[in-house]
Amino acid sequence: MTRSEMSIPLMIGDKVVGVLDMQSDKKDTLNKDVLPAFEALAGQLAIAIQNANFLAETQQARAEVEAQAQRMARSNWANYLDAIHKSEHTGFVYENDKVEPLTTLDELKNTDISAFMTPIEVAGEPIGSLVVEQDESQLTERDSQLIEAVARQVAQQVENLRLLDSAERYRSESEQAARRLTYEGWQEYMQSQANDGISYMYDLKNVKSYRSNGNEQPETDGYTLPLKARDEIIGKLVVQGLDTTNTESVELVNAVAERLGIHLEGLRLSNQTEQALLTTQKQAEREQALRQITSAVRGSTDPVTILRSAARELGTF
Repeated sequence: MTRSEMSIPLMIGDKVVGVLDMQSDKKDTLNKDVLPAFEALAGQLAIAIQNANFLAETQQARAEVEAQAQRMARSNWANYLDAIHKSEHTGFVYENDKVEPLTTLDELKNTDISAFMTPIEVAGEPIGSLVVEQDESQLTERDSQLIEAVARQVAQQVENLRLLDSAERYRSESEQAARRLTYEGWQEYMQSQANDGISYMYDLKNVKSYRSNGNEQPETDGYTLPLKARDEIIGKLVVQGLDTTNTESVELVNAVAERLGIHLEGLRLSNQTEQALLTTQKQAEREQALRQITSAVRGSTDPVTILRSAARELGTF
C-alpha cells in the first residue's frame, strides 16, 4: 500500500524525457528533505537516457551507411564485371612463385585437394574468395588469422585496382565522347562555311585567303602536319622550305601545329556560340513581337481595326 509518493521530471534543457516516480509504504518518507538527492538522481538519469538515445541514433546511422556502402560495392563490381569490358568471373592461381589466370571456376570446384576458404570482402560485401590448398583441420588458429589478414589486404588491393581501371575506362569514354562532339561540330561548321572558305596562306608579310578570285592556288610540296583538336584531325599545316633534318625546326613546327589546333577549336566554339546567341535573340524578338500584336488586337472585335493594329505593330520590327 502506497503511503507516500514523489514524482520528479527528467529534464534535458527544457524538454521532458521521462519521469522518476518513487513510492513508499511508509508515511512521510518521501518529503522535501530528500528532494534534492532525488533531483540530482533525476538529472543523472536524464543524461543517461539522452546518451542512450544518441548511441542508438549513431548505431542506426552507422548501419545505414554500412548498408549503403555494401549496395554501392555490389553495384560497382556488377558494373565492372559486365562481361563486355571484363569477364563476369575472374580469378588467379598462385603456385611455384607464379601468378596465373584461373581459366574456369571448374578448375577450383573439381579439385580433389582439401582447401580452406575465406571470403574477400569490400565494405562488408563479398566479392570473391581466397582459397588455400590446405586441410582446414590441420590449420592452427594462428594460420587462420594469417589467412584472414591476407584476405583483407587482397580485398583492399583488388578494390584499388578496380577503381583505377574504372577511372581509366571512364576517362577513355569521355575522350571518345569529346572526339565525337568535336568531329560533329567541325562537320557542321564546315558545312556552314562551305562557300566562304577557311584556308589561309602566310607569305612572311601578311595572311591572305588560300582561294584567290575564286580559283584555288596550286599547293606546292612542303612539310605537312595534321591540325588536331582533342586528337581529332580538323585540317593540316603545310610549311614550305622546311629543312626536315633540322630537329629544332621540326620541333618548333610541331609545337606551332599543336597550338594552332587548340586556337582554331577555340575560334570555332566562339563563332558557334555567337551564332547560337544571335539565333536566340532573333527568336526572343519574334516572340516579343507576337506578344505585342496579341495585346494590341485582343481588345478589339472589328476585323479592320485588328488588321490595322497588326500592320502597325509589324511595321515597328
